[in-house]
Amino acid sequence: MSLVNKSTLNLNDSLRAPLYKILMLVDEYYQYHLHKRSQEAIEYYRDRGFSEDIIKKFSLGYSPKGYSQLVSQAKNIRWRDQVEQTIGYKMSDDELTDTIHILLELAGVTKSNENGSYDRFRDRVIFPIKNHAGKTVSFGGRKFRSDTNGPKYLNGSDSPLFRKNKVIFGLNHLSINTKYEEILVTEGYMDVASLHQFGFTNSVASMGTAFSEDQIEDLYKYTDTLHFCFDGDEAGRKAASRAAKNSRALLKPGRAVYISFLEEGEDPDSILRSGHDIESGQEAFMSALEAKTSIENFLLQHALKELKLQWGDNDRLVMAHLLNDVLHMPDGSDVANRIKQFVAIQSHEKSIEYDNYRITDLVHSFPPP
Repeated sequence: MSLVNKSTLNLNDSLRAPLYKILMLVDEYYQYHLHKRSQEAIEYYRDRGFSEDIIKKFSLGYSPKGYSQLVSQAKNIRWRDQVEQTIGYKMSDDELTDTIHILLELAGVTKSNENGSYDRFRDRVIFPIKNHAGKTVSFGGRKFRSDTNGPKYLNGSDSPLFRKNKVIFGLNHLSINTKYEEILVTEGYMDVASLHQFGFTNSVASMGTAFSEDQIEDLYKYTDTLHFCFDGDEAGRKAASRAAKNSRALLKPGRAVYISFLEEGEDPDSILRSGHDIESGQEAFMSALEAKTSIENFLLQHALKELKLQWGDNDRLVMAHLLNDVLHMPDGSDVANRIKQFVAIQSHEKSIEYDNYRITDLVHSFPPP
């Protein structure tokens, strides 16, 4: 019987160390297979324009094709010694093997079925996902061959160390001692690596989910201005709406949010590589960001879309919708003040009388966020 099991690892913080250890060993394993065993994966990274410095900076790797090559590392003498030392107990051979298998599954890099355990990221290039301190907590894998099974992108499952709505890809490359002019928030880890390649080292990404309030607050420790960059398709616009709504309660005085939409079919990586060199790629991307909109303007456009109105159709309802957004913002918020100023000017220009009772009734008629 293994001394580590899924339930105890979830409950006992002292058992996090073995999980960090197994993730470190898996990280090394993926990097080894990239540099020593897969010229094709190396060529893929190079074809994407990633330099050796970027490959090293992000600890990029490769997971081989084998169904259970990673699982078989449970018999690796070095792995066994390191895991046993980290746990601090002497175990029988079977107990130690079982423990490593459980740790691999808890780490989200293997899965199991009636036939046993198998590798989750088979034949994918690997992006280690690190926490703010630089410790590996999960992995993301991308297909680079058309005959590889599964989705294009595959993220590790949630674990005791990793929650998709808590971890921010690339945060470990920001300095807590630096106040950034802005932080650029993108949709994927491939974009972040490309942006760093082109000198945009203030970029981070979500883990395939909407940015949560916790993640947004974490980013505000490094800057007063967040700049979300989304694809211009429907999915990107929905992501922008969620990011805007989750930002409202955190818009303290001095804080701002901007949102940019790229042309449909484009992403940061494709725009950066549209130029003939680093400088022209930078210029192309900065040009794409020039059409950014402030969160207050975005909320206005979102209100019109949600209410299915054109500006001028029912201004009273649109302004009530905006004031409902204001209710979710902190006192003294610069964004809230600009929205209230806009409402005041519009109501004056259009001679709309905002009876206190009626506007409050309208505002509170909207559902909670």
